[in-house]
Amino acid sequence: MFRTGFKAERLSSSLKASMAQLDKLKDIKSEMMVKTKKEVIEHLKNNRELRAMVRVEQIVREENLLLAMDIIRVQCDVLYKKIGLIQAKQDVEDSLNEAVSTLIWAAPHLETEVSELKKVADQLCRKYSTEYGNQCRANKMGYVNSMVIQKLSAESPPKFQVEKSLCDIAKEAGIEHLLQSIPGAGLPSAPGNPGAIGGAGGIGFDNFALSPAGGRGGTDNSHKPPKEGLPYPELSMGFPDVEKIMADLHIAPASPDSIVAPSNASEPPFTKGIGFIQEVLNDNQEPQSSDKNLPDVTSATAKSEDSSSEKGQQL
Repeated sequence: MFRTGFKAERLSSSLKASMAQLDKLKDIKSEMMVKTKKEVIEHLKNNRELRAMVRVEQIVREENLLLAMDIIRVQCDVLYKKIGLIQAKQDVEDSLNEAVSTLIWAAPHLETEVSELKKVADQLCRKYSTEYGNQCRANKMGYVNSMVIQKLSAESPPKFQVEKSLCDIAKEAGIEHLLQSIPGAGLPSAPGNPGAIGGAGGIGFDNFALSPAGGRGGTDNSHKPPKEGLPYPELSMGFPDVEKIMADLHIAPASPDSIVAPSNASEPPFTKGIGFIQEVLNDNQEPQSSDKNLPDVTSATAKSEDSSSEKGQQL
């Protein structure tokens, strides 16, 4: 396909101008975020928690934008350093697929903030065709950076992320005890409280303890747990149903009659070798014979044989 209108010098200058705009915009956004955080602190001190939540959501959006801008700036720098390779090859280099696709995709999303980025996208489309540009804007090839897509999304940030940022701001200002009336932030991090920040439904403060009034700490340092000796509410724990588990595994329970002791069971090991142990302990002495204490097994056997023979003769 015959492509016209591409100029490497114009692409190089547009990339350089885009990086300058991104750096300047980053500084402006950072200053605005500092002011917004101060407004959040004032709202919390004046018991305007809902306004604070709205401002924190704006801060989260700006943080996402800054992260996406950092990635886009890196992509611009990659293409700026590879401008000779772009000019020499007709098709896209494999190592530049992500950078080219990401810049073309991000240009309409940042057209207001970074106007030079649109010029970069136009030059890339002139180089690689309009059809290629349309595929990049739809991300049909899958080369666009996934983090950029996520951070430039128009959807509202997740609630847990907003609550975490609110907690971080309050903790930096030393006013985390004022968050008791924030929805989902008024209770400590506990396993039995899924709606609390830090429980099963969010993020909260570390090493948190309830105050006697049930709030978040405060000036009173005499913290008292919810129950005696327990930092968290009691959890009901039961034992597993062994019979149900065996039934699921198709294992038949053993009856007492089916348990038979082995016929060749040996004697306990401690009943053997007593004489040997005594001989080792009394190494310098001769072992005393214990035959006197043992019954005369031989004579008893002979007597039993004589009595049985006499009975046989009488019969």
